[in-house]
Amino acid sequence: MIRIVFLLISLCWCYQVKAQEKSQNLITKLDSLASTSVPQLNNEVDISFSNISIKELIRTIGNTTGLNITIDPNVTYSVNSNFNKVKASDVIGFLCSRYNLDLVTHGSIIHLQPIIIKEEKLFIESVNDSTISYEVNKIKATDFFKEMTNKT
Repeated sequence: MIRIVFLLISLCWCYQVKAQEKSQNLITKLDSLASTSVPQLNNEVDISFSNISIKELIRTIGNTTGLNITIDPNVTYSVNSNFNKVKASDVIGFLCSRYNLDLVTHGSIIHLQPIIIKEEKLFIESVNDSTISYEVNKIKATDFFKEMTNKT
């Protein structure tokens, strides 16, 4: 039982570290772009809006800052926010984090697209009394723990 609790705590910790790592990678990428090929990311954004599409927001940010920015046509979120004297890189980073978007660059063009998530996968094998082997991808925690309980 202690092993299972330890395993669960380890999984939760790994998930949190992975999310922080993803966010930090995005910030690093935006900072690098702002200091090299896309200095417009340093321009301030001062806009307020209610219930507009994320596509319109991205277009407005591009127009007000001089950014060459596009967004995947399949992204269809409605956004309500107020940005007052915020760097364009911070707004884009926030939108990517909030709406699970990835940032791809082509020279000085920034393209936002949904993060591609791999297929669901759950494999748990009890090797012996003290060892468990598992492989998990895009599975609900409840499904994982149910299967883990069944196998142990």
